[in-house]
Amino acid sequence: MNLKLLVLPLALLALPALAQKAKLNVGQKVKLNVRLRQQLDSLDQAYRRHEQRNDAAFERAEADSLLKPVRLPTGALAGYARAGSTGPTSWEMPPDSTDLRFVAAVIRRYGYPGTSLVGRPASEIAWRVLQRTGQTTRFLPQLRAAAVAGELSYQYYAQAVDTQLMQAGQAQRYGTQVVDCLIINKATGQLDVVRFLWPVADMRRANELRRRAGFPTTVAQEAQILGFSAAPVSLAYALRMKHAAETGE
Repeated sequence: MNLKLLVLPLALLALPALAQKAKLNVGQKVKLNVRLRQQLDSLDQAYRRHEQRNDAAFERAEADSLLKPVRLPTGALAGYARAGSTGPTSWEMPPDSTDLRFVAAVIRRYGYPGTSLVGRPASEIAWRVLQRTGQTTRFLPQLRAAAVAGELSYQYYAQAVDTQLMQAGQAQRYGTQVVDCLIINKATGQLDVVRFLWPVADMRRANELRRRAGFPTTVAQEAQILGFSAAPVSLAYALRMKHAAETGE
């Protein structure tokens, strides 16, 4: 069987309980950068419109019996194509590389663009770009500085920490990472999904860390809400599955 890997973060639902009154530049008043906030808002709105267009294209394609599904190397559905075509029909690729270049340039210039610089709603946009492009660990020091200073919800930093630990083959700390292994059944050609919580180093400690970071739920409660099993798996098992998913062996 051929395995494919997807990693899904748990929900981020509440404000952090840590270091909310601290500022990135202690003793300095940071002026709101209205132009940068507008640029981030425009970037976010453009991505939302992209998602809406693709959702509509999927709905049209699903109703067309002449189209066949096209899947990414991960096994995820990428679009639909007509017989004999190699590419998806009416499918727009996300502007990830362009958005990432912009956000990376902003971080190099200002540090993470937090609430003092762009306001609270816009302060999450850069994180969403890093998340969807798989670049949160690249900017982990900046995310930590922003979270400790109260410029970014601490939960986002907690998720980035867990991502880094998982990528390093270690148990996660906060219990935010869920892994989907897409198993292609050669007999049927269908995808079977095996989902598990990436191993947590210390579940009791994880729930305390979650509380301090502002998560409103324990790992088990979040699992129940989202409908997956929080039953523990060994790190050895998780690593075997991850290796199989990444290599196809």
